Amino acid sequence: MKKTLVAIAALAAVSAFAQSSVTIGGAFGAGYQSAPNKTKGFAFTDADLNIGVVEDLGGGLTARLATTLQTTGDNFRSGVLRGNTSLGLASASMGTFGFSHTRSSDLMTQALVAPASLPDGIYDSTGILARGAIDGVGYTSPNFSGFTFNASYIESGANPFSATTEGIACAPATNASACAGVPAGTFLGGFSTDGSGTVNSARKTWVLGAAYANGPLMAAVSFKSGKNDDTLYPALKYGATDKKTNFELVTTYDLGVAKLGFGIDSATKSKPAAAVAPAASAAYRTYRADLAASKMAFGLGVSAPFGPVTVGANYAKRGENKMYELVAKYDFSKRTNLNVSAGKQSGIGAVSGGQNSGYVTATALPTDAFGAAKEASQFRIRLMHTF
Repeated sequence: MKKTLVAIAALAAVSAFAQSSVTIGGAFGAGYQSAPNKTKGFAFTDADLNIGVVEDLGGGLTARLATTLQTTGDNFRSGVLRGNTSLGLASASMGTFGFSHTRSSDLMTQALVAPASLPDGIYDSTGILARGAIDGVGYTSPNFSGFTFNASYIESGANPFSATTEGIACAPATNASACAGVPAGTFLGGFSTDGSGTVNSARKTWVLGAAYANGPLMAAVSFKSGKNDDTLYPALKYGATDKKTNFELVTTYDLGVAKLGFGIDSATKSKPAAAVAPAASAAYRTYRADLAASKMAFGLGVSAPFGPVTVGANYAKRGENKMYELVAKYDFSKRTNLNVSAGKQSGIGAVSGGQNSGYVTATALPTDAFGAAKEASQFRIRLMHTF
């Protein structure tokens, strides 16, 4: 009898284990690159490890965990560990509900369909789009003949749809205005803290969206509405000209011989109330940046396959801030490819080397007569393997 009970217990354990599945994947890339700030060298460009867990809870309901661990060589030689995580429940009949810790995103980036890989992307130093660390909870509806609907609530320490840099570590000597009332060393991207471990979310954002995907067509819209809730550090609140609402739209169409993409992102600031006379001054550069942010952004992309080779181009613009990318990718197999990309950023937004370009400095970039960054070129040759 005892042996029978042990056998039943073992069978139950095996059965329970069979209801869960774990998948491991990733992407690793390396090559040679030149960043917008003129830093050149070999780099381990990608090192992502993806882990997914799915448990069958019965009745069509599953629990899902997904996490990505990323190591990037921000200065070409050393690595920084970071990642994204989500946890939720999913059902084909009821939809998906979950929590996530990641970085904010914009629909317009999906219009950039060319598979370019460069040291600095649209989020890094263009002044067109920006992102910050967020924690969120969201719901996505079941698929209704290609249509899905979503709603989410996001908490962050940085404006999730502001066309400004992702975040800075406060140093009163150099960031006095941005860091007013904030202890030195506090990182303004993500969450703020008073130094004792108390976390205080500076921005709260509600997002409503809808998407349609059927055959070659994909289209999506999103509406974001933000609110201040930071009494700890007033400097982290929305500025007087910051937009608290945002509208985004994207569509792509796959013709077979080519894929096309188009997207828009509404203004992130109101138009400056008064013009500032041209001068080699911080006030004039700030005015130009705010003027660019008061314009709607748009992005275009095209890619075309020719056997194992895919070529494409991306273009995006917000005010005087512009960027373009050109790419040719050769697939050795489904998992290994060689990517050759080149691009240029121009306008007041191209002020630094960005997040992944190496030793960040604005002094290496060409400037116009008023001391503002003018344009910056970059390229990358990368060998990539996914598994």
